[in-house]
Amino acid sequence: MAAVRARGVDGLRVAGGGHRQRQRAGRPRGDDDLRERLRVRALRVHALHLRPSPEARRAGQGARLHAGGARQQADRQLHHAQLPVGGLVPAGRVRHRHGGGVARASGRGAARGGGDGRRAVTPTPLAHGVFVRRVATPAVGSAPWPPFVVFALGCALSVGSVVGAIDLWHLRAAMEAVPTAHHRAHAVAQVFGFVGLFIVGISLHLAPRFFGGPLPRPAFTRGLAIASMVGVITTVAGQLGALLPWSDALAAGGAAVLAGALAAWALWLGQLWVLGATEKQSLHRFLVVGAAWWAVAAACWLASQLRSGQVPLDAVWAAALFGGAGSWLIGVFLRAGLCTLQLPHPKERALRRLFIAWQVAALVGVVAPWVASRWFVALGCFAQAVACALVLLTLRPWLSWRVSDGTLRPRAIQASFIFMAVFAGLESWAAAGALGVWAPALLRDAARHVWTLGVVTLMLFGFAGRMVPGFRGRPLRWPRIYDVGVLGLIVAVALRLVELLPTRAGLSVAASSGGVALLAIAALSTALLGSLRPLSARA
Repeated sequence: MAAVRARGVDGLRVAGGGHRQRQRAGRPRGDDDLRERLRVRALRVHALHLRPSPEARRAGQGARLHAGGARQQADRQLHHAQLPVGGLVPAGRVRHRHGGGVARASGRGAARGGGDGRRAVTPTPLAHGVFVRRVATPAVGSAPWPPFVVFALGCALSVGSVVGAIDLWHLRAAMEAVPTAHHRAHAVAQVFGFVGLFIVGISLHLAPRFFGGPLPRPAFTRGLAIASMVGVITTVAGQLGALLPWSDALAAGGAAVLAGALAAWALWLGQLWVLGATEKQSLHRFLVVGAAWWAVAAACWLASQLRSGQVPLDAVWAAALFGGAGSWLIGVFLRAGLCTLQLPHPKERALRRLFIAWQVAALVGVVAPWVASRWFVALGCFAQAVACALVLLTLRPWLSWRVSDGTLRPRAIQASFIFMAVFAGLESWAAAGALGVWAPALLRDAARHVWTLGVVTLMLFGFAGRMVPGFRGRPLRWPRIYDVGVLGLIVAVALRLVELLPTRAGLSVAASSGGVALLAIAALSTALLGSLRPLSARA
């Protein structure tokens, strides 16, 4: 790291009147004087509940600085220090809990605005171990993730939830057959359009901070957004069959574009793994391998479109929602979830065991539909049940039952772990059923929707309720509407489980879960989209 001499930062003013006057007078100061004035308290990272960087924690007492008269000279020196990207520094004023100092991030990008002005920075030694941080991220307003989030919520509110609710009512209440293309359109919109692109968008903000690497280039994020959105739209439109000319070509072409976009995203995360400055831990492994699973899922979906449905869709589901979404949610939970629920960090050795078990379960779940052997199907169900049980034993979410922040955001994450335990029980039952034990005919269908709605969607909205407004630097808008959505989603999953009862009434009750889930997702989306209002509207 490039050391910055004391005489090279004359423009940096420290909170304190006498020292400011000497700076305005242009008097030189020595290292001892600078150390005395700068030793206030370490900069803390408050965005996204990220923990402070190891350097800031070891420093004990660091610098709280804001730009002064000669700010440009200091910025040039810090800009030329070619160092890897580290933590986050909020743009604008940052008031700390202790002390009266005020920090302001320097540089031309430090304009007034929301939380997107937070910058990835790297500690630079200044005067014997005191650190300042180099600005390395784009200015306010250049955040690449909001289009992905808006598009993902649009997919969930349109084809994903509406078509799913209509099909479920026809199947369970009216007892009528539904075209297979309807199922596939609903599945693609929900799996790739909603869950997949939501994770891709959030990763563009989180991954560089987690890995300590550079932000993606604007050209890459624009191309990724266009390709992934066009791929989802065209492959969903291709499921309309005779209603749309050249539907087969649209479905295959859209699947190819989507597969290319997700492969490029996975390669970008692999590049962050190589270039990142942080020490690689299980968190990073879950994120990188989870992105690879999404690329595998897109490739399986492309193969199913090229081979006219000969590829089992259960393999697409296992790769996307268990291997991809499951790995990503566990990885994010190891940083943001532990802070939200105030849980102790598990030992790295236990996390490595969990990582191996989860990837093995995902692999067996993807391969089992191709083998079509009852023993292999039972093995896949049992492996997924064991992996979920290992998650619960490693993370111990039951220790957080007292945690509350005034909203249901922590409860959404806690409820997702409860449904994970339910999913593990259903998969164990399905494994026994594959070997001859009696099991309901809709057991696997109920288990898949418990995982999709109760675990993935609920945990995703639990994280998003804090991250989406947090990325903008503002509180969640309409938190009561958000709470209603969380409760509605929990009720929808519970209603879907009623289809396991071998009665006509149970099927009719389960048919209503689609409409309840649609209303719940609409409420959650309203709260999140309200938090994405323009920066100029911020009070």
